[in-house]
Amino acid sequence: ANLAGHLPLDPRSRELLERHKPQGQVSEPRVSWRKSGDNLEDWSIQAAFVGLGLDAGGYFPGARGVSGSVDATERGGALTISSEKSRLSLPAVFAEPHMDFDRLQAKATWKTGDGAIDVSLERLRFEGRDAAGSASGRYRFSGDGPGEIDLAGTVDRADARAVWRYLPRAVDADVPVWLRDALVAGSAADGKLVLKGDLRDFPFATPGSGTFSVTARAIGVRLDYAPGWPAIEDIDADLHFGTGMRIVAQKGTIFGARIGQTVAEIPDFSADEEMLLVRGEAAGPTADFLRFVDESPIGATIDHFTRDMKAVGNGRLTLALDMPLRHVDKTRVRGEYAFQNNTIGVVEALPPVTGVSGRMQITEHGVAAREITGRAFGGPVKVQVRTGGERVGVAASGSAQVAEVGRHFGWPLLDQLAGTAGWTADIGIRKRNADIVIESDLVGVTSPLPEPFNKPASVALPLRVERSAPDPAREEYSIRLGEVARGVLVRRNDSFERGVFAIGSADARLPERGLALRIRAPKFDADAWRNFQPNGSNGGAAGAAGAGIDSIVVDTDELRLFGRDFRNANIALRPRDKGWQIALDTREAAGELLWREAGDGHLQGRLSRLYL
Repeated sequence: ANLAGHLPLDPRSRELLERHKPQGQVSEPRVSWRKSGDNLEDWSIQAAFVGLGLDAGGYFPGARGVSGSVDATERGGALTISSEKSRLSLPAVFAEPHMDFDRLQAKATWKTGDGAIDVSLERLRFEGRDAAGSASGRYRFSGDGPGEIDLAGTVDRADARAVWRYLPRAVDADVPVWLRDALVAGSAADGKLVLKGDLRDFPFATPGSGTFSVTARAIGVRLDYAPGWPAIEDIDADLHFGTGMRIVAQKGTIFGARIGQTVAEIPDFSADEEMLLVRGEAAGPTADFLRFVDESPIGATIDHFTRDMKAVGNGRLTLALDMPLRHVDKTRVRGEYAFQNNTIGVVEALPPVTGVSGRMQITEHGVAAREITGRAFGGPVKVQVRTGGERVGVAASGSAQVAEVGRHFGWPLLDQLAGTAGWTADIGIRKRNADIVIESDLVGVTSPLPEPFNKPASVALPLRVERSAPDPAREEYSIRLGEVARGVLVRRNDSFERGVFAIGSADARLPERGLALRIRAPKFDADAWRNFQPNGSNGGAAGAAGAGIDSIVVDTDELRLFGRDFRNANIALRPRDKGWQIALDTREAAGELLWREAGDGHLQGRLSRLYL
């Protein structure tokens, strides 16, 4: 800068010096010139320079810390660069203009004539934190537009996180922002650059106007392709940038699932609305797929109902995302997951479905399945899934072995039944709580139980079981068996709280605690029921108490007991001292009895009325 004040430069040269503010040291300069008025007619300069710095401006590049030598005349010259820590700035080319190098070597020559400059880059070698590679080529600048170029380069290594910095300004700003947020780990190698054509036509979207191509092999990349979607990890992929972008991944993982070929593409950088298109597939554990759905934006749409689902087995996912980079909230999703012989627990209230096969569809609005098949309750089952608003609906149908139903629910006396019956279930899941309705006509089930529960297999006896969950800690079952019986059971924190089972026209209100059995019928044969105690017990309170029964009330016009008939019977029983406390009120007898189960049994009581 100091030396320039002592040189016979023309006004144009002094203007350039003022604009770009050169810095650094010059050594061994050899300068000659011939001047006519204010114009330099011929000149030459040879010099070495150290720590050269220039401010960038327009198409003119900037630099810091560049060392080398120059040999130039008004007709052309040669430039050699050999620098350690240095920086080049290309604001006319890159939105992030600064490129830092640990080592920079270059040799270029140029010629001037007819108002144009022709530059030949014989070699360029660079090494820095972001990348290392080389380039060569030619450039022509006529003063009209950014110029014409024919450049080829290779990249030996690169940091995938820095790719966004080197997209030219001609690429819309949304694209480098996406790359900055999406490529968050990994490295690249075997890169190649081809840039050829009039730069005013960049990025050469019109066929024949020029060529812009950057390719590289990426290793160990993490791709956060869309906000809120689970990232793809440990990707090996081919990268290509030209008129658009294309990332083709040959391998990678989403949680524990391995992806197959997956493509992330921006077809056209010059489009009014850049679209990111993701097309991929993955194979792996179904549990990871359920986690994928839960942690994606779909999870919030379906109120995270897959979060508590359990799955054993594998499957295959195909997925397509169309994401406008400026309007990410308008992303469209199309996907499908194929179950491969899985075991899946939909809700804890029902047993897992085994041998699950079928396909589940995914959209930005939720999930759906037309037909998933498997086995539950010892029989085949078909499941349909649909999403509507905040509610996920599951419709299931199949046939069940009544013995398997009894083993799952543990309800008293089901172990006495036999056979198989068809059933349907409607499950509504909202706020991660499931409301369930199960219905069956029980055709195919035989019951040896006494009246009113005995039936042959051919006779229908409609059964309806409803399960609701007013809050996550409480669930309630409502049971109706035709006109024969009704029941309500309440569980809290996975343990039985209270319940009632009403036969005939008996009161079905819940007791304050325990399980109440209430019977109201014109006739009741207690002798017939003595051999059908819950849990297989054939006498006394042990079996009943084991089933959690706290009270039994019988109200009947005719009671058959111990081979006798009692009229206008109203009897209340409660477990006591491994036996029963009995309040007796019939036409034939009235009073209090205590039956003890121990030994052969012991009966004591106090009667206010007895007809022998």
